[in-house]
Amino acid sequence: MNKLTVPSKDKIVLITGCDSGFGRSLSTHLSCLGFHVISVCYTNKGASYLSDVADTIVADLSTDVGIKKTVEFTKGVLIQSKSSSQLWGIVNNAGMSHPGHLEWTDPLYYKKVMNLNYIAPVSLIHHLLSLLKKEHCKGRKHILENDGGGTKTNHERHFRLWIHICK
Repeated sequence: MNKLTVPSKDKIVLITGCDSGFGRSLSTHLSCLGFHVISVCYTNKGASYLSDVADTIVADLSTDVGIKKTVEFTKGVLIQSKSSSQLWGIVNNAGMSHPGHLEWTDPLYYKKVMNLNYIAPVSLIHHLLSLLKKEHCKGRKHILENDGGGTKTNHERHFRLWIHICK
């Protein structure tokens, strides 16, 4: 199998759900490949773990405040980086689930799950899409989304890859 490599120069990738697992590993891996990584963590502990390899932010993406904070932080990183740097990809890995009976769970918990798993990725993409579609960009923008929401078994964890081609 041939390896596909993408030049990492001047490419910024935003990754959510970086406290552990896939998000943490991807942040570290992409940083080692030379990408400029913005890691969004839910806890200070997760952010401090990645602070040497990525720009980190602590935010609760199930809230409008957390989404706004992440968008502003990302735009600030873009302003502070070289003028040729561009937001190249968004990995929406943050997610949660709550298996169990409906009568045992408060409806507000389901609202938080829906906000984090569905509203947050749509909001982040909506607010940052113009930065992904810069006129000078060539090629594809990859948006990876975790539909599993923290489930542990591989057969329950599904990822969707949305590819947006810049025009």
